[in-house]
Amino acid sequence: MEIQMTQWYSERLGREMPVKRYGQTGKPCLVIPSQNGNCHDFEGFGMVEACSPFIESGRLQLFCVDAIDTETWSCEWKNPRERIEQHERWMQYLIQEVCPFLEQHANGQKAITLGCSMGAYHAGNIFFRFPDRFDACLCLSGLYDRPPC
Repeated sequence: MEIQMTQWYSERLGREMPVKRYGQTGKPCLVIPSQNGNCHDFEGFGMVEACSPFIESGRLQLFCVDAIDTETWSCEWKNPRERIEQHERWMQYLIQEVCPFLEQHANGQKAITLGCSMGAYHAGNIFFRFPDRFDACLCLSGLYDRPPC
């Protein structure tokens, strides 16, 4: 299986951001890590191995990104406005920077969003906010509503 590690400086986030790509052809899949996670987590949790028959047969390619939850959702000591503004910059990074990179390798196909736990919430959120970019969503063990206090 071909693995490509790419990174570039994101003007939106003001730092280098990595993208780890598994496979060369097939349906593109934007993989959002679990809370506070990074682009290596999907492989580290055995999920890339579980997807390997589809990747190796050229039916699927994964584009794994870093989350910045430590600056947004998990950063409870920060002002809520600052947190949501940073989260929106991350969303725009995904749409304006990662999606064009992904689409270069997509052969005209729309992408899937995929995530587990908090990554599932993010995958669903980006899917519903940008339906022109994605045609499917796989959300595993996400929480989409807070329980009553």
